[in-house]
This record gives sequence, C-alpha cells and structure tokens, in this order.
Amino acid sequence: MRVWPCAFVGLLVVLTQMLGSVGFAHAHTRSVSYSWWQLEPQSEDSAQPSVRYNLKRLDLTALGSVQVATRLSATVRLFADGVACRPTTIDELSAPPGWRSFSWSFDCPTSGPGRSWRIENDVLFAAIPAHLHFARVERGRAAEGEHVLTEHQRAITLRPERPPPSWMQTLRRFVPLGIEHILSGWDHLLFLFALLLMARGKRTVIWLVTGFTAGHSVSLALAAMGQLEPHQPTVEALIGASVALVAVEAFWLANERRQPLIPLIAVLGLASCAILAAVRQTVAPVALAGVALLAACYFLAVRQQANSDRPRFAITTLFGVVHGFGFAGVLGEMSLPAERLLPALCGFNVGVELGQLAVVAALMIVLILLRKHDAGWRDRFVEIGAAAATCAGVFWLLTRTLGM
Repeated sequence: MRVWPCAFVGLLVVLTQMLGSVGFAHAHTRSVSYSWWQLEPQSEDSAQPSVRYNLKRLDLTALGSVQVATRLSATVRLFADGVACRPTTIDELSAPPGWRSFSWSFDCPTSGPGRSWRIENDVLFAAIPAHLHFARVERGRAAEGEHVLTEHQRAITLRPERPPPSWMQTLRRFVPLGIEHILSGWDHLLFLFALLLMARGKRTVIWLVTGFTAGHSVSLALAAMGQLEPHQPTVEALIGASVALVAVEAFWLANERRQPLIPLIAVLGLASCAILAAVRQTVAPVALAGVALLAACYFLAVRQQANSDRPRFAITTLFGVVHGFGFAGVLGEMSLPAERLLPALCGFNVGVELGQLAVVAALMIVLILLRKHDAGWRDRFVEIGAAAATCAGVFWLLTRTLGM
C-alpha cells in the first residue's frame, strides 16, 4: 500500500490552512510585552519623549483590579541625565485581539540632544517573574537598538551620543534572546525530549535534530522577514499536536509496536479536535484534520519501513516548520528596521540552536547513563517520559483549540 500520496495531501492541507488566515503571530504563548520609545525629537513638533506599550490581556489579569493606566504611570519610569521625567496622560490605542495598547509622553526637566537616559520597568515582573519585555529605542531618526528586560534586569541605561549598533553588535544582542526563548518554551523542549525518547541510536538522533533544525530555520526566516504570515492560534494548536504525536510514537516504540490501538487512538483524537475546532471556530479545523490524515499515513509508513529513519526525518522536519512559526513571533512583533532584521534573525537563530544543542546534550547524557546502569531503567524512563509528554501535548492541543 502506497501511503505517500495520502501523506502529501495531508501535508498540503496543513500548510495551506496554517498560512491561509491573515494575521502575523504576535508572540509565542509565554508572558511577553513590548514597548517602542522615541527619546529625542525627530522634529520641533515632537519635542517630548514618548512611548507606545503593548501588553497581553491575559497577563493583565495578574494585576487584579488595578487600573492599567495607573499601573503604567507608576511603574514605567524615564530619567534624563539622572532626573525623573513626569508622565503625561496615558491614551489607550486600538490593538490586535488579545492585546491592549497604550501611548503617552514625558515632560523632562532637561532638553536637547546628547542626554543620557535610563528606562525602568516594573509593570509585570512582580506578578509574573518569568515575564519578558522587549523595548525598541530610537533617538531622533537614529535607532538606539533593541533591549530585553527580565525580572533580574529591569532597566536600560543609554549613554549620550551612542552610535547605532553595528551588524555584529545586533547579532550578539539577539543570541541570548534566542537561548532564553528556547529554554523557556516548554512545548519546544518537550518536543525535543520526545524526539530523543523515540530515537534508537546516535545516528537517528542526528537525523531528527537536523530535520527539526532545518525546518524551523526556514520557517523562522520566512516569517520574520514577512514573506509568510502564519495564523497564530492554528500554529499553537499544531505545536501541541506535534508534541503529542511524537510522544505517542515514542510510547508505541517502547512497547515494540505490540499495541496498534495506540496510534489509532492518536489519529482519532486529532480528528475529534478538528471537529471541536469547527464548533469553537478558534483554529483552522481543516489543519487539524490534515494532521490526522498525515499521522495515519505516517504510522503506516513507520510500520512498513521499520528500519528506516526517512519517515521520522520527514515528519520531524515538518513539525520543525510549525515550531519555527512559533519562534518567529518575537521578531515579528518587534518590527525591526530592514537594516537590522538580518543580523537579528541570525543571532536569534544561533541562540535557539545553542539552547537546543545544550538540551539535547543533557538529555543524551541522562539516557546513556540510564542505559549503562540498567537497560530496564532506561525502558521505564522512556515509557513514563513518553506518557507524560503525551499528556502535556494533548493538554496544549485541547486548550489551544478551545482558545484558552
């Protein structure tokens, strides 16, 4: 029985539905916010420093009943030459679904170019310690650069007459951001974990990691440069599906394919989620149906080519494409200027790869030690780990399909 024509149809359905809805991925599912600062006037008509600030509605629930404008006024502070600037009235702007956007200016006691600046931000870090804030800063018509604020680094200090960042400075600045993004993305990490549980040797590990890297590198670049505009809710649901399917195969292989109901249940579960998506109208239901068709073909191919890594390489590369669209949200939302997009993209991707390699190396060491100590321990670890990863993938698939 030839399964590849059927698999190609499923792949085509997934890609067209994932890319068919307009709307760029604003960010990945973690807690993030963004700000755009204009510190020195572009003209005499805009003499005051100003900022536009975007936050997720879901993150704002962590602040309780506090008024957002009041919170921003008290916790976003600007200093010019060490002297505090006074915020003006905060206006709320129109924003994409799931977001709130605000804009305001500052009255500063000193004026003129060549000042030193300090930006402090404590909006969400106390309530959400894992929160990340991305700030893009401009001085007049010159870009100062992009900055990442965390719980441990809540301020930006800018010296007078600082030249715009060079190509290499921009690249180096985005490497830590890529590492941070992969190490804090639990769905990406669990996908890598399930891949290693599925692998049966170093050669297979190299094949799978290479496929995942190739897939997410291509989609990350295309999405970040605006060549493709993925539908974010569908992408997030498909990431959950990818974790569940790879973990299901790892569990199936751990049982030496003695239980054919395992992949069958996985395919039926995906089909059920497609029906649920059609009812809820949150993600593209045809995309989930396409994944179900693709999964059915894939499991048949694995049974027919038990000793070949090619089916696994193909499915891992496809899921890498999906995960790459998830990675691209951070760079897309920052709206980087064209001259710094390429070094930022290169640095971010290098950071993702470094973080990914560190995770793979650590997991490989654990699996090798378990195998040397007791092969039975390793088998139990694989079964328990695959079952846990399956549960997490199903949870993400369901909650994202339901729009939660």
